[in-house]
Amino acid sequence: SPRSRVIMAATAKASPARPGPSSASSFLSIRNKQIACLERMLNFNNAVDSRTSWQEQWKILIYDAFCRDIISTLFKVADLRRHGVTLHLNLHADRQPVQDASALYLFLPSTENIDRIAKDCAAGLYDSVHLNCASSIPQSEMHDLATAVVQSESAHRIAKVVDQYMNFVSLSHNLFSLNIPDSFFAFNDPQVSDSGMDALIDQVVKGLFAVVATLGVVPLIRFPQGNAAAEVGQRLYKRLQSHLQAPSNLFSESGAASSSHRPVLIILDRAIDLSSNLQHAWTYEAMLHDVLGMNLNKVTVADDAEGGPAGRAKPSKVYDLGVADTFWLDNMGKPFPSVTDEIEVQLNAWKREYDRIGASGTVQDFADKGGGIEALTKAAQLVPELTERKRVLDMHTNICTVLLAQIKERELDNFFSLESAILSGSVYNAKSALMEVFSMQALGTAEDKLRLFLIFYLNAPNISEQDLSEYENALSQLGADLTLMQFLKYLRKMKQLETRAMGMG
Repeated sequence: SPRSRVIMAATAKASPARPGPSSASSFLSIRNKQIACLERMLNFNNAVDSRTSWQEQWKILIYDAFCRDIISTLFKVADLRRHGVTLHLNLHADRQPVQDASALYLFLPSTENIDRIAKDCAAGLYDSVHLNCASSIPQSEMHDLATAVVQSESAHRIAKVVDQYMNFVSLSHNLFSLNIPDSFFAFNDPQVSDSGMDALIDQVVKGLFAVVATLGVVPLIRFPQGNAAAEVGQRLYKRLQSHLQAPSNLFSESGAASSSHRPVLIILDRAIDLSSNLQHAWTYEAMLHDVLGMNLNKVTVADDAEGGPAGRAKPSKVYDLGVADTFWLDNMGKPFPSVTDEIEVQLNAWKREYDRIGASGTVQDFADKGGGIEALTKAAQLVPELTERKRVLDMHTNICTVLLAQIKERELDNFFSLESAILSGSVYNAKSALMEVFSMQALGTAEDKLRLFLIFYLNAPNISEQDLSEYENALSQLGADLTLMQFLKYLRKMKQLETRAMGMG
């Protein structure tokens, strides 16, 4: 899956293999560990501690599209400035020479990227170049780079080449993404070649290896047999075993390989539970992904505060929801109605605090009421905090307003309720309920209704051919694309054959 929960559990705290937070609460915080790795890179791959001065040597940060996503989920522009980055530019953008400056490159190994780096060195864009490969650079591409810079007599510009093992995106403390678009489709494409499948599995293995290397742990790996998850798990195990045989490896400092307390990494094929993929969401975070297309912690909504002229689409606003947003962290997993209730509660609390400060009046009024200058100073210090709280609440109010409009327009609450009843086996007269939803008058898009039916199909093994034909005809009249049905029929047939084979064995 392109987005994966860190399914790891540990019975004891372990020291990190790389510099970073070492408290028990942050032991398996993938985000904190990746930030520590990025900070070390920004310090020219030197250790970072309380004495590190980020302003001693300014630098330019160059990245490709994949690494841009890695950085953007961890650092804002102000954070890069604080770490001494004066410019941050795309590798393939037109860039001007900057003399007396060191450039830090963060990139995935590819022929295109290597060629561009070689051209930068030949053109003398920067005096010193520090190359940081987000995964590990193959020997063939190292050879190509070395040949190119030697031919252009620019090898002296390359100060260092480092494998960083950070080719994944940290979305929160316990959520990461390998950022592989359409990976589920690629894994299940019947036309994929053997070499294509091999390359895709290798990409997943490299990403998971980077995750465990960043966490500084050697996990126990568990996976089911007979699918792509098994191949990924076996290759990851072999890669870890091969790496650990080296005297100096990424886990040697922490002693993770010899520790008796190791986390468990569970690798599952997404096809093991397709209903969860198809079901309409009802919790806040899931709805943002499903309804508003949230990506890399960013969600785009129309800004109601700045409506355009009649006939024009309202301008959109991009909201960044991350670990700094306490309201998001506290409510992301709650059902949507609970989130709107919490917004109202916190807005009322904010208004009471704001009114209490506003009612104080002038400095003299506040002093006359017995508050004193010290109390007034304390109240004034609350103003920035109240302003930030109001900004966050307004942001979530805008997001929830857009979600609520979609819920009403598509009756998403009804879809969720009916799908939950199907999954729990408590739906009454399923055919009647489905055909009512599949009518032209019922709200919801054709895709909403198709998702509902697919969940029913996956959980109704005894559906008759006649009923199936009626459902498909009704969906076809709505304009639903039934191509996916062929895949699910094939999948069901394969599972039936597998079950028979296991019974005979």
